[in-house]
Amino acid sequence: MNRCRSLLGLGIAAMSVGCASGPDLEGLSSTQRSKFEAMEVFHGPAPRPHTVIQPIKNFVCLRAYQQESMHEDETLQGLKVKAARLDADAISNAECHTRSGAEWNNCWSSIVCAGDAIRYKQ
Repeated sequence: MNRCRSLLGLGIAAMSVGCASGPDLEGLSSTQRSKFEAMEVFHGPAPRPHTVIQPIKNFVCLRAYQQESMHEDETLQGLKVKAARLDADAISNAECHTRSGAEWNNCWSSIVCAGDAIRYKQ
């Protein structure tokens, strides 16, 4: 019986980790939080000269009863947090798409957003 409880607890823990949302603001410094608040997200090329720091990606797990639009915003917010941690000024070429099925650890579907963390040239 104890073994069953342990396995059940482990399964629940694995599901919650597998479907965790993007990074949160708690770990950001005040400078990074300022960057996050001012962060521009472009769904194409950035209009100003820039350097690409690195590609970034974030995903959010959806349950059958949740609305997709809420989580696309959440997924983009996670992308902005990742960019702020890299001291980026903006995100260019951002795009999001939905994946159906159990591709991501017990998710009904997931929303994946990707883009380039960029720093503007002076």
